[in-house]
Amino acid sequence: MISSLQDVKITSKVSGDAVSHEVKATLARNVLGKVEISVTDRAAAALSVTREGDFAGGKVVVEGNPALLDSFSGTVEWAHDAVHVKAKSSLSATPKVDLAACVPLPGGLAAGGSVSFDAKAGAFSKYALGAGYKGDGTVPAVAVFVEDQLSKLRLAASTEVRGIALGLSASYGIQGGAVTAAAGAQWKSGQVTTKARADQTGLVELSTEVPLGRHLESAAHKLILSGCFNAVTGGEAKLGVGLELKP
Repeated sequence: MISSLQDVKITSKVSGDAVSHEVKATLARNVLGKVEISVTDRAAAALSVTREGDFAGGKVVVEGNPALLDSFSGTVEWAHDAVHVKAKSSLSATPKVDLAACVPLPGGLAAGGSVSFDAKAGAFSKYALGAGYKGDGTVPAVAVFVEDQLSKLRLAASTEVRGIALGLSASYGIQGGAVTAAAGAQWKSGQVTTKARADQTGLVELSTEVPLGRHLESAAHKLILSGCFNAVTGGEAKLGVGLELKP
């Protein structure tokens, strides 16, 4: 067979008065590689073709809207050990190259950095440095980054306590002094997954995923309930309902 249908996902979401639908199909083609096609209720279409294995550690992705040729872009990625290189170009933008490297250090530590080169400007447009500790079960995993041309400091930490995954992220603008922060948690009760997130503005977001089907552990269908509200300013809470179906 030239192609075979691997997966179909139908997603419907209700958020307040807004309703959206999406159909996404994944095909395996012997010649092209992995093909993904998605169509939304607003007649927006997306096509993605991914090829892997043409060269060691490499991946090639072509994606865009079939109705808008200018929207198509191509990405070439290569990874080897701690080095990751990504080059992206499109019909409507100049090529960009991203280079990232990470070096493992003794004691569970690691250090790395990333840089982006903009061919149009002929200069490096983004660069960042980072270091982290992967954690050992008793001490949280911690990472520190200096991003956005070394103008922003970001701290991230994560751990797990009694089956509950906890995460924290905070950033500080070195030049302007702006501070942002967010904390999140995720836990499972049986086959039900619940997620919670709150940020420094008081915005609280909650979501629950419930598998549907006779065999819950391998159920392909999901019911997703979500909501958000601002605990500081108040106002009307927003509720959402999502349904994922895989025929």
